[in-house]
Amino acid sequence: MVATVQIPLTRNILEQFRADLLAKIKTNYSPNLILNFSGLDLMDRGEFEEIQSIVDMAYLMGVNSYFVGLSPEIAATLVLLDVNTANIQSALNLEDAFATIEESQ
Repeated sequence: MVATVQIPLTRNILEQFRADLLAKIKTNYSPNLILNFSGLDLMDRGEFEEIQSIVDMAYLMGVNSYFVGLSPEIAATLVLLDVNTANIQSALNLEDAFATIEESQ
């Protein structure tokens, strides 16, 4: 399953994204979820932490998540803000994520 985020994140958008994504996982289960952020220019600590909590919820439903398409600016910002990224599985792009998933099976 691939979920693409291409619009600026707000509290309402993140809440709707969470509800829609968890409902989709329930009805169309897939053991892997790829979150594609290639359309985002900005992501702050709060937005990242909300996405991380969605990933935690998906994990409790049996889904492994992969982050793809984070821009160098977003990656640098998150690290400089000392955001905990230790449990995040990531790939440069969709192709790399699919290859990683295929190798792990």
